[in-house]
Amino acid sequence: METVFLKGTMIAVFLFGSLGLTGCGLLNYYKDVGSSASQNSEDEYVSGAWESGTFYYDDYRIDIEGPEVGHPSRGTEWSTSYELDEDTDVFVDFICVDGSLEDKISQIEAAGGEVTEGAIWNNDCYFYMDDVTIAMIELDEDVYLQVELRTEDSECVEISEISDEITLTIGSKFGY
Repeated sequence: METVFLKGTMIAVFLFGSLGLTGCGLLNYYKDVGSSASQNSEDEYVSGAWESGTFYYDDYRIDIEGPEVGHPSRGTEWSTSYELDEDTDVFVDFICVDGSLEDKISQIEAAGGEVTEGAIWNNDCYFYMDDVTIAMIELDEDVYLQVELRTEDSECVEISEISDEITLTIGSKFGY
């Protein structure tokens, strides 16, 4: 009986792992090992912080590239960071929000907040500052991507100080 249980457990772990149901299986990405010390130029499947990452939300595929792309943290879909200067790191969190971006902007303005139009990493967005700098990118009528930027001291990041070293590409997870 114990042998059957162990075999069943091993098969389940293998199947769940192959389906991406363990760890961050839905948040996998590839590292170009040719850019590291290795002489191998083929892509290698990895999990950890490297140069690029991908996550999926609703019908969207969101690809991030940068100096060091991280992983989910603190209730986010994805997180990364970059160096503003020698003494300051900027932390960037990506959060998908179910709800109307238009309604959110109306709420912010009704509360006395200021929302400005702009672009972040070649994506049209709306910015406002709260405890952190927030960029909101509309994905669909009822879904938007919220990008939060803060320093290690939890200070807002000026829009002009947002790094252009990061690339954010939003597309359909179905490839069309």
